[in-house]
Amino acid sequence: PGALPRYRVGDELVFGMKSSADCWYYIWAIQPDGTPKLLCPRHGESRPASAGQKYLYPGPGATLRLTEPAGVYALKIIAAKNPLPVSPGEQPLRVDVFRNLKFKLENL
Repeated sequence: PGALPRYRVGDELVFGMKSSADCWYYIWAIQPDGTPKLLCPRHGESRPASAGQKYLYPGPGATLRLTEPAGVYALKIIAAKNPLPVSPGEQPLRVDVFRNLKFKLENL
């Protein structure tokens, strides 16, 4: 394993993903202090993904600009067969939302 990539505050970030099955996806950024922040979906959006399709986040023509605080961030992407009962404006991540779902949640 190599070193982690290094970015600076103000850099733009885009990343891609490919779904292996039809699903709904959710993206959280775990901040340096451990606080989760829901990045996707945004208020009023839903994020269904079709099997075999490639997706860019934050999407064509949009940018994700890195802001303070500086430090190590982790992205958590959760794919579910059905929409999760998570409100886009909800902060912080409520782990109790996942307790009754039929998948294993790791490293949260």
